[in-house]
Amino acid sequence: MLSQVDEVILMGDFNVDLLGNNKPEFKYFRNLLASMNLPQIVNEPTRETDNTAALNDHIIVRNSLSNMTVGVVDTSKILDGRGKRITDHKLVFCDCPCKTKERMKEKFISYRELSKVDLQMFSSELSSIEWHGIELQSDVDDAVDMLTAGIMQVFDACAPLVKKRVTKRKAPWQNSEIMLLTCTKNQLKKDLLCRKDARAKAAYSSARNKLNYAVRKAKKDYFAAKLKCSDSKSFWATLRAGDLKVGTAGGSISVNISPDEINRYFAGLGGDNSVNPERLGFYKHATCEKVQDKFQFRQVSESEVKNIINSISTAAFGIDGISIIMVRAVSPFCIGAITHIINLSLSSGRFPSGWKKSLVIPLPKNSNPTSVSELRPISILPVLSKLRTLKNQAKKTEEVESTTDYPLLTSISLVQ
Repeated sequence: MLSQVDEVILMGDFNVDLLGNNKPEFKYFRNLLASMNLPQIVNEPTRETDNTAALNDHIIVRNSLSNMTVGVVDTSKILDGRGKRITDHKLVFCDCPCKTKERMKEKFISYRELSKVDLQMFSSELSSIEWHGIELQSDVDDAVDMLTAGIMQVFDACAPLVKKRVTKRKAPWQNSEIMLLTCTKNQLKKDLLCRKDARAKAAYSSARNKLNYAVRKAKKDYFAAKLKCSDSKSFWATLRAGDLKVGTAGGSISVNISPDEINRYFAGLGGDNSVNPERLGFYKHATCEKVQDKFQFRQVSESEVKNIINSISTAAFGIDGISIIMVRAVSPFCIGAITHIINLSLSSGRFPSGWKKSLVIPLPKNSNPTSVSELRPISILPVLSKLRTLKNQAKKTEEVESTTDYPLLTSISLVQ
């Protein structure tokens, strides 16, 4: 057993005087410690009287460390309520370094429990917001700020953020049978530790084997069903859901690079953002002779905006804390305000400042990144900045009329 541990420290009153060289218990105890290679490191008497001195209190270690501090504490002046010494032994102590495993940092997530929203309260909160006031705004940034504040006010009241500590993610293949077998196995394990007989061991082994078989079968059925997918996105998502390490994103990788250094590197990737007037003038005047009409944006309708909102599949939250699920929930009340913001952005030629901000997540390109150049930035934009029409939807809309022989630009969000 001693070979399976790093250090052994035994302390206490062993009732064996290591100063009594001629006593048989001293010889037996000394030979026992020597056979197990366990030195005793206290070298001064721990029990003294007027006529005797004995070393009965020992500190036995596996290896005598050079940087270990050992000593005794005199208790002659420590008295009880009657004025008598509490003990005639000296207290022994040792101070030794030990290796501690680095504790993993606790991970917390914040989310909104949308499934528990009171629909009556939600409808009341939506009705209390002056959504029509947004349509009266002439500045696109003010309109976006009002829309964001209105959406957040509704959800902060009906589905406030909940902070939860993440321990261990539930296995996607876990079912009621596995949960029941797990409880049975744990109970039988407790019985085995208490009784320690062959019957309890056999019952525990049988329950454990049933659980292992159920887990293997559930895993097999889960992946057999989930991996029959037509697109690669669902395929890799299924593998990651099963805790399978896929590339650098499949596992937890520690990156010892300061956030400030990462920010400085990513901020300088775009280079100089200034516009070259000469190049701008060239593209303005060097047009094709066959193209007579100049490109211009058109206004969009509420029905188009509804189709666009329904076509967005990402569930990510932008820096404004709004997801597409939240937008869809409030859209019956504020679809006019959203349409106004898009049309105001198109007519004024200004992209909302709040929609230009993104959450940048550095993903490692390999399993052991050592520099910022080995990180790949992923930007999560506000979901409302992703509003765009699809090409096939635009062709089916009667309001779309192309005045040129070229495909109509269907994007309704300006990119600067």
